[in-house]
Amino acid sequence: MASLRSASASHALETEHESVTVSLAGRPRSDRSCVSPAATFVISVVALILAIIGLALGIAFLNPRSDIVITRSPVPPAGYKKLGALHAGDGEWVRKPGMPLLASDMQAVTIADTILVMGGFGLRTSAGASKVEGPLNATLAFDSVYERFNDEAVPDLPNPLFRFGAAAVVSPRNPDALATPAAAAHRIDTVVVVAGGVTVTGGQATDAVWLLKASTDPSNPSADTVTEALSSSSWISGPPLPLATSDLALAAVEGGVLAIGGLDANYNPLSWNWFLAVDPVSRAVGTAWEPRQAMPTARGDIAAVADAAGGHVMVLGGWGGADLAFQAAVESFDVARNTWQSLAPLPYARGDKAAALSLGHVVTVGGEVTSGLSAPCDFDPSQTCAVNEVPVHDTEALLFDFDASATRLHSVEQATWEPKAPHPSARFRFAAAAVNGVIYTFGGHGEGSDALATALVTDEVWALFDVNSVDLWAHTSVSG
Repeated sequence: MASLRSASASHALETEHESVTVSLAGRPRSDRSCVSPAATFVISVVALILAIIGLALGIAFLNPRSDIVITRSPVPPAGYKKLGALHAGDGEWVRKPGMPLLASDMQAVTIADTILVMGGFGLRTSAGASKVEGPLNATLAFDSVYERFNDEAVPDLPNPLFRFGAAAVVSPRNPDALATPAAAAHRIDTVVVVAGGVTVTGGQATDAVWLLKASTDPSNPSADTVTEALSSSSWISGPPLPLATSDLALAAVEGGVLAIGGLDANYNPLSWNWFLAVDPVSRAVGTAWEPRQAMPTARGDIAAVADAAGGHVMVLGGWGGADLAFQAAVESFDVARNTWQSLAPLPYARGDKAAALSLGHVVTVGGEVTSGLSAPCDFDPSQTCAVNEVPVHDTEALLFDFDASATRLHSVEQATWEPKAPHPSARFRFAAAAVNGVIYTFGGHGEGSDALATALVTDEVWALFDVNSVDLWAHTSVSG
């Protein structure tokens, strides 16, 4: 099918000499139990790196003007250069119980230990209800503790909706504190924001904004969990977007929500960046969206991830740009300074991927790429369009750090993308969310997909598990 868019505190151990410096920094990994050609290659790489470490230690022993530093700190030392990683390709994907429907082009947000999966395009069949095929208004609550979809009914979206943006503003904000048993003893306040999207198959984008507000009450057995609190709430309309938009991204930041990029009604990529004030504790929401510095690269089909402090938002890949093609650009917005900066681009251009923040890393999964072929455009056969809708398996983590206050990116020049275990099945137009270091993916389209063919949509749920491993750093200068 051808279409224009078818698409922790750190711990350090230091031994001082001079000149050669090696650093081992904590990073995720998992073990393998069988020896395959790939495993043999990895073992060879590890052996080579260990040999480098041994050589460095030998030089330091023979040269009293050298120093050796071995550290598990995630912060790259000044004057060091990264030589490699011992965790590339690590992680394990585990199949989980599927969704009670088939869907793609949905959104997922995390509230404490619960993930809300909303909307999408697909097939829904409920007991006692007629079959719904096409855009969906379903809202599902996934319990990450028991890894199942909760029976409590969370209000469905007011209208069927897909290709939209969503974010949850939560207090307290710290997701690690929320995803623990102790969280049950504390009140959790949230406002879920849904914006833009498309309501009917073949329809144009909407500017509608919907809000779902809820607070848990530890003293009330009927409202002491996120799902129970949400089930007694209802969606209300919020301030409309300044422009009808689809394929945009929303991100929860300090003080509210950002709506970034997207496509207008004519599939033109947008660079806009708008802020809506949201206070989850008082449930107060601003009366209008306020403009912020526009994104350098206009694009839709994007994923956006905010850091844990809500001070930065990273926008990943997408479709658009000056060449109206899939993009590899990764751009970070500093909320307080109202400025953008470029980070290491994706290893290759893609759109309609999913992304999440987990273990301090931005992780991207899957996505859509072009086939390299062209054909008459669906919307205008007299024009030629790229044939897209080719899903990919790739999973990658962007490794970078923040300063001690977690308010500013640093060592940006050393930020790099490193591969993780590939997703078991190629996917695009799906959702991902992270809870307590585990990334879950929901639904999407797979191989040979027609984006509007519900028979090709999946109900699959997968979880990516990772543990700490190490990075290798070496000093780039000699001290006198």
